[in-house]
Amino acid sequence: MLGTVNNVSEVVRAAKSVGAFAYIDAVQSAPHVLLDINKLGCDFLVCSAYKFYGPHYAIFWGRRSILDNLIAYNVRAASPLLPFKFVMGTTNREALAGIRGAIEYIEWLGVEFGRAEVEATRRDRIIGGIEVMRTRRDTDTTFDRWTFTDKRALCSWAWQLRMP
Repeated sequence: MLGTVNNVSEVVRAAKSVGAFAYIDAVQSAPHVLLDINKLGCDFLVCSAYKFYGPHYAIFWGRRSILDNLIAYNVRAASPLLPFKFVMGTTNREALAGIRGAIEYIEWLGVEFGRAEVEATRRDRIIGGIEVMRTRRDTDTTFDRWTFTDKRALCSWAWQLRMP
């Protein structure tokens, strides 16, 4: 575990320069970095809610222009329209409620302890909550799960296997 923070925008540009899709696994960075998909320029981004107080449930974002053209191999009863065309059966509604609760908790942190106003957009309340988690150290509150510094490190591993 090296703690390397990759220059994702540069990697996305390199992928696009050769016609490849840019798929970002943001599971390690989602609770620590404000992810702006428009600035990153990626085609797909995934993370998991358990990294920010939610349940173990994958979160997937993809560019509509690409997803509309991808073939979904699914059951006959599934809708051919987004977002349902990639859903394989009944979703785990309890987990989805847990994700919503986790997001609302981060929003609450932004309002209660940060600079966000109740009337602010959800985005601004979430940004406020992430800023609180990055900067505030308070042992009397439940949000002190991680210690953040300006030189934060996000860890992950990658291997390239070459088969003979």
